[in-house]
Amino acid sequence: SPALSFLHSGSGSEKVDAATLLGSICEKRPGAAGFLVAEGALPAVAALLNSGDLPSSDAAARTLWLLVKDNKRLLSPVKGALGVPGSTLIDALLTLAEASADQQEAEDEAAGQEEGDAEGDEDEAAKE
Repeated sequence: SPALSFLHSGSGSEKVDAATLLGSICEKRPGAAGFLVAEGALPAVAALLNSGDLPSSDAAARTLWLLVKDNKRLLSPVKGALGVPGSTLIDALLTLAEASADQQEAEDEAAGQEEGDAEGDEDEAAKE
């Protein structure tokens, strides 16, 4: 599959695009996950998750979940299907969760400010 090739040896953005595409395929066709795992997608996705930058980690975390959700035994340290110790993914997942929480907080603050601005406009209009 060309997407698997990009996932293994593409540039940074190509790997993110490939992971996103493969995740979408798994979402639409759950049977594809088994094929992609057999073709070696898990180690490449795990490596992308550990790459450090948030867009890569986000795409990889979603795809990793879609690849293993119906066969969680793939996460077993005995199987070694991830190509890396599962414990190495913890820091990447924590960083991703923290970044998501920070982004949500910022969005909530921005929405609150916009709401406050709209209420202020209404108050001024009522005074006139």
